[in-house]
Formats: sequence, C-alpha cells, structure tokens
Amino acid sequence: MRPEIPFTLIVTLLASPLPVLAQEMTSPSQQQQRQQPQEAPEQQQATAQRQARDTGNDVDVTEEGGLVLELYGNDDEARHVRAGFGGRLETGMGYLYLGHFETVDRGGIRSGSNDLPSSLENRYRSTRLGIYAEGHDRNTGEGFGFGAFLYRNKSDLLLDRYGLGATLDLAYVIANRVRLSAGVDLMPEHLSTDWDADALLEYEWHADLRILVHRYVDIGINWRAGRTNDTGLSTNQYEEATAGFRIAF
Repeated sequence: MRPEIPFTLIVTLLASPLPVLAQEMTSPSQQQQRQQPQEAPEQQQATAQRQARDTGNDVDVTEEGGLVLELYGNDDEARHVRAGFGGRLETGMGYLYLGHFETVDRGGIRSGSNDLPSSLENRYRSTRLGIYAEGHDRNTGEGFGFGAFLYRNKSDLLLDRYGLGATLDLAYVIANRVRLSAGVDLMPEHLSTDWDADALLEYEWHADLRILVHRYVDIGINWRAGRTNDTGLSTNQYEEATAGFRIAF
C-alpha cells in the first residue's frame, strides 16, 4: 500500500521558496530605497538650505540664528565696526547689533547764505545699539532695509547727545550675488537728550555696493555723509568712503 503524503505538507513545501524568490526578483534600486531611511523634515530643510547657499540661490525657509560681523575702513581714520546676532529669513536677514563709527574729517558750517570757516579737524563718533532687517523680492530684485537704534553721538562741532533713531534703505539686486542699496538714518532732536545743540535734525545719507563672494562672506564699498540742520544753521559733520567686508553665518 502506497503511503499518502498529507496535503498540508505539500502546500508548505511549495510556498516556502516564494519569499526568497520575490526578494531576488526585486531590483537593486528598489532594495536600496528600502534600505535608505527617510530624512526627517528638519533634515530635509537643512539639506535645502545647504544646497541653496552653495549655489547662491534663495530659499523660502528660516535659518537658525547666527553671528553677523561688519568691518569697514579707509586710510583717513574712518572706521566702522558692527557685531550682531540674528538669522536669515526667506530672501533676507534680520539681527540685533552693537556698532561704532568714528572719523576725523574737515567739517563745515553754513549760517543762512554764509559759509563759516571750516573746522581744521572735526572728530565724530557714533555708537549704536539697534535692530536691522533687509530683504528683496526674488522676482523683481527690488529690496528694502529698515531698523531702529539707540545712539550716542559726539562731535567737535557742538554735538554730544543720546537719542533714538531710525534707518530706511532701498535696494536692488542688480546681478546674481551683487546688491546695491541707498538710504538715510534719521535722528530728530525731540527724540534725543539735548535740545539745545542747534541740531533740530541729524541725519546721514549712505549708499553701498556689496558682492557675495562666499555663502557667508560679502565684500563692499560704502559712502556716508553726516549732516545736522537747524533753523538757519546747517553743519556738515563728515563725508567718507570706506571698503570692507561682512560675515554672516
């Protein structure tokens, strides 16, 4: 009599090679995708930021805070230094800073229609604690900059006061990694500690051209001119052109 093989044993023997065969039929690329873990959203954001910085392109994400350092100067004893802490936001950046500017320049005073003799040497110093933000539209290249600051300004031309000021800049990205901006700092007398300095309004015109040479570094040239105006009296405090760099990371 022929022995009977149980039906369940036959099914088990036939089904056992199927997982191995299915694994062998899987393409190498599919196996690699299964083996590679998916990046977390935070890792994907960091990867996008690194790629954008490496190529010089903008990215609509917010980076963590970092340091900002500016240093400009020339051979005529003009020095500007600014240190801050902030971060990048979409197509710009914002930061809290402490800055100092000083220069020795020939000042000038105008009373009515008469030019008074220029001072042989006018030493001007300005120390500021403030906030500043800048950005631009990636489609048009049009940009902006604005901020507010507490200051202590001192000059040999009858200026020595603390106060509150504001900055307003307009900018334009004229080429990839090249940014041109111009603006004004306003420091009115009624927001200062000295209302008797014959300086109803102190202001500074400024313009700069910056070139991004590295994802963290740009170099540039800067022009600035400081003035004070009062009823019938205006003073040229300084006018300087400087060159330097900014590091932001």
